[in-house]
Amino acid sequence: MGRTLDYVLNIDVPKEKLVERLAGRRVSPSSGRSYHVIYNPPKVDGVCDVDGSELIQRDDDKPETVKNRLQVNIEQQQPLKDFYGDKGYLKDIQGDQDINEVFSEIDQLLKGLRA
Repeated sequence: MGRTLDYVLNIDVPKEKLVERLAGRRVSPSSGRSYHVIYNPPKVDGVCDVDGSELIQRDDDKPETVKNRLQVNIEQQQPLKDFYGDKGYLKDIQGDQDINEVFSEIDQLLKGLRA
């Protein structure tokens, strides 16, 4: 494609935090509306704000399933991280912080490219 690679960004979040984020999802089976027990809870615990249905945790959102998916993902990513890290392209961004801080770190890195 005739393009050069400047950086490969790795947004690094501790595995425990990812499990918390992913396993906290709850959904309404009737409306499809999605909630999170910490970050976007319904007004009444376990009840959909829209239709009053009982919220469920999908099987693929259960902690053990999430942990297994994450482990596979980590194992598949490692060769790429090693490859780009060895070439000096890999830049880690701390993802376990406020989204505005994550954006700021990425923005500062990219601004360095334009300088």
